[in-house]
Amino acid sequence: NRVEVITNGIDACDRAMRIERKKIIYVGRSTNDKRIPLIFDVARKIGDDYDFTLVTDSNKFSNVPENVTIKVKLSDEELRKEYMSSSIFLTASYREGFSIASLEAMGFSLPVLYIRSPFNQAMEEVVRDGYNGFACSGIDEVISRIHDLENLKLYSDMSTNAYNFATERTWDNIARKYETYLVEKIEGKQ
Repeated sequence: NRVEVITNGIDACDRAMRIERKKIIYVGRSTNDKRIPLIFDVARKIGDDYDFTLVTDSNKFSNVPENVTIKVKLSDEELRKEYMSSSIFLTASYREGFSIASLEAMGFSLPVLYIRSPFNQAMEEVVRDGYNGFACSGIDEVISRIHDLENLKLYSDMSTNAYNFATERTWDNIARKYETYLVEKIEGKQ
């Protein structure tokens, strides 16, 4: 009971409810551990009903499905617009430290879907399965959960939960937690 966990944070949140929820976004590096080909598999299998945008550090991919757009070197404002025009955040990382991008996506009211892996257990700190997103066992479950989110009530609840979860983790709130913790330690309160 002497351990205090204070998470990473995000800069700001920008609430937006989507009427049209047919755009899925991934934001992150293009390294092998991010398993971007799995996102391509989801895009191929789900078909033209959904568009995918990958915001990453490279556009050197082969066999990119037609419903996938890859964007590189976006400004903060351009990235904000991509989040605002999206409806779901998807990541397939094999290993993940904390996934700031997932938390940022939640700050824009996006439910987060991820594919479980033995080395991305930190995602459980960000995504509360069934609350602000879904932890999926593979691409078939990802597709099933995307279709589940076509239910307006479920989407609205998850979107609200994602936003509320993220607003608790803005840097202003995280800084207050650090300040409270440090003051207590300095004053000798355990």
